[in-house]
Amino acid sequence: ANNFWLYDLNAKVNHRFNQNHQLFVSFYTGRDAYLAKEGSPQDLSALRLHWGNLTGTARYTHALSPKLFGRLALTTTRFRYVLATENRVSADDAAYGLRLSNGIRDYTGKYQLDFAVSPTATLRAGLEWMHHRYEPANSSATSPDLPAPRARNPAITAVESAGFVETDWRPLPHVLVNAGARLSRYAVDGRVFGGWEPRASVRYTGWPNWTVTGGYGLMRQYI
Repeated sequence: ANNFWLYDLNAKVNHRFNQNHQLFVSFYTGRDAYLAKEGSPQDLSALRLHWGNLTGTARYTHALSPKLFGRLALTTTRFRYVLATENRVSADDAAYGLRLSNGIRDYTGKYQLDFAVSPTATLRAGLEWMHHRYEPANSSATSPDLPAPRARNPAITAVESAGFVETDWRPLPHVLVNAGARLSRYAVDGRVFGGWEPRASVRYTGWPNWTVTGGYGLMRQYI
């Protein structure tokens, strides 16, 4: 027999204090489960899967002047995964089982300034900070003949930070230029990685049914 359980729950609140201050808060959680069984209670084989996400976000926007806006975003996310098996060969025997679990938890903070330089140009700059906690596969086993062995891997913590600046510029009515750079840093287990991530693109929309875009970007993937 195969069974599924699925659920999702989300909530959002958007509050405007006045024309210069606005707060948005959202929450999401979801958990899915799968159960597969074969045989009878005396001769049983079962497989269980559980996985789920939890996310919370708060975004605050405030106007510093008619042309300058500040945006603060705080986010937390969590993912967990569990796999469990159970086997029983007779009604008199205890069950044999194996359980594996892992997870990831992140905390993120970002602050950004948006500045309207002119009617044809905008400038954005900001800072980002991310705290990662990785929980590698932890295992445990059950057996009627042996003590319950457990293997628990230590959690891995990493910190990622970055500063960025970019601009959108429209030199002509049908031409949009985007250019920017990001300086990132990733620290884990006493080691530090990092470097520049430049990017630039040009888009032309002068034809009724065509758009031409060209660009270049360099990104660093630490995970």
